[in-house]
Amino acid sequence: MDLRSVVDDLYSRTPQDFVRARDDLARRLRGEGDRELAATTRSLRRPAAGAAAVNLLVRAGAGVLDDLLAVGSGLRAAQRDGDGDAIRELDRRRRALVDELGERAVDVAAEHDVHLGPAAVRSLTETLRSATVDGRLAQAVASGQLVATIEATGLAAVDVEQVVAVPDLLDETEPEPAARALRVVRDDARREKAEQALQDAEDRRAAAHATVERHRRSATQARGHLADLEVERRRLEARLRSVEQDVDGAERSVARAERETEQAEREIASAERAVERARRRLLDLDD
Repeated sequence: MDLRSVVDDLYSRTPQDFVRARDDLARRLRGEGDRELAATTRSLRRPAAGAAAVNLLVRAGAGVLDDLLAVGSGLRAAQRDGDGDAIRELDRRRRALVDELGERAVDVAAEHDVHLGPAAVRSLTETLRSATVDGRLAQAVASGQLVATIEATGLAAVDVEQVVAVPDLLDETEPEPAARALRVVRDDARREKAEQALQDAEDRRAAAHATVERHRRSATQARGHLADLEVERRRLEARLRSVEQDVDGAERSVARAERETEQAEREIASAERAVERARRRLLDLDD
């Protein structure tokens, strides 16, 4: 057993199994007489949860990171060439791949009973993005022997020796030729622009149809509401005419009652005067 086999074995394990497996393997190697490899094995660091999730993802299938590493290689070449269109398209692809692979890494980790909190998920996602920033970081991530997650901005170099178990085992070969990635993205960019233009036109057409249909429904509803209001208007007009007739009749009744009241008041006054005259005559007779 050599160091590469040891690293491949241990970093395919979960953080909760790592220490026990490492110590068991170191004891076995020591018992077999390989003291140097046993000491190196004993010194290997336990991976953080986010790093372990990336290591598990790398082993989830052959070439699982190929597309991401190719995009990173092409993006770096486009940045050197100042190719703005390629940079924009490759950056869009990078974001999509990082999101997709990040979700897959979480699922793979869960299958191995490695449950990640929000901080660990963010760190593994940033590690995947960092694999596109620098060729050396791409090799580190693809090696499947991360002990820590990576956050690379491109402004300051990341010390690879601090994030991988055995830096000497890193493959020095560029994961994917930049020229191939650029050629593919440039061809795809033209196709995607045409497809996007078609999609935009179809979306505008669909939106226009939806607007017309919405206005038609609104017009139908408005016509129905107008018809209801017209019926209500006729009912209210008929009611108004009836009320006006009642008011006219009431006004006539009031006028008649007022006239009769005035007549009665005159008759009362006349009767009171007659009573007063009769009372005076009676008093005269008494005298």
